[in-house]
Amino acid sequence: MTQKFSLYQDLTIQENLEFMGQIFGMTKVQRQQRVQQQLITYGLDQRANRRASELSGGQRQRLALAAATIHRPDLLLLDEPTSAVDPENRRDFWEQLFDLSDQGTTILVTTHYMDEAERCHGLAIMEAGVVHANGTPNDLMAAMAVTVVEIEAEQLRQLKAKIIQLSPVRSAAQLGVRLRVLVSKEIDDPIGWLQVKIPSLSQSVMSISRPSLEDVFVTCTGGEATMITRLWLSLLRINAIVIKELRQLSRDRITFGMIVMIPLIQLLLFGYAINTNVRNVPTAIVDQSHSATGRMLVESIKATQVVDVIASYATPQQGQQAIMDGKVKAVLVLPPDFQRRIAKATAIRTMAC
Repeated sequence: MTQKFSLYQDLTIQENLEFMGQIFGMTKVQRQQRVQQQLITYGLDQRANRRASELSGGQRQRLALAAATIHRPDLLLLDEPTSAVDPENRRDFWEQLFDLSDQGTTILVTTHYMDEAERCHGLAIMEAGVVHANGTPNDLMAAMAVTVVEIEAEQLRQLKAKIIQLSPVRSAAQLGVRLRVLVSKEIDDPIGWLQVKIPSLSQSVMSISRPSLEDVFVTCTGGEATMITRLWLSLLRINAIVIKELRQLSRDRITFGMIVMIPLIQLLLFGYAINTNVRNVPTAIVDQSHSATGRMLVESIKATQVVDVIASYATPQQGQQAIMDGKVKAVLVLPPDFQRRIAKATAIRTMAC
């Protein structure tokens, strides 16, 4: 069962369940009986003919679970199944999971909700693909290498900034009007030690608290060593992908040839076969200005290698017709007021095919 609802939005609840039953190879009789059982079990019987697109988040999750278990699997994989689900539907969902577990189904759940993790029979805390701790929730909390101290005091934000500077303090987090501090068990009397280090705490209410799974997660993950581990794992994965691709290419000579030859052909085409230097473009001149500036421009253009002036016309229309007839590729038009416009830095007009 995926985190995002992945059944068909345009099918009804019953149609989705029947489809999944067919996919898992159930006979018509088995499918009809099982669909009715799932509708009743997950409270969907009154909405059987409603399309999946019309369901709420909690109803969609129940439908997804009903579809995933319609063939009575021995193993059920759930990827963060209760994200974006309200607390009441989340609690009902977990009750249904316990019913499945009681019937013999092994369930593997990934979640970032620590209160959900505490419901499980066994836990594995993972980060960057590495298992940092595993066991039952009670065993993990009992094995913590820190003592949890809760502090009720004024100006908790300033107090936290001081506390986290102390090396035996693993972390500090504010919970409402309390500050929850994780102190290494190397300190025998964490309350007395904190009061010595920060004298203002002598007037505060301090107590030892029961650890939570969130405390376990914080103590097991994070830190510079984890960042190094994550980077190393990323490099290992990239290396594995590169080796895999090279092995595949070594066995597929056609693909290897295409990967090597196509860039070479492109390099040859763009580097040698395709010439981007414009030279000797057949050009006509339409000089309506009959000015010294116009004649100077025409002479300077003739002196270049970019264009080859092969004709001269009296009107722009004649030049345009020459382009249409294929006699020239471009026409340079010097209007009657060319000299005045040049003085005002106004652009001249050109035509090209």
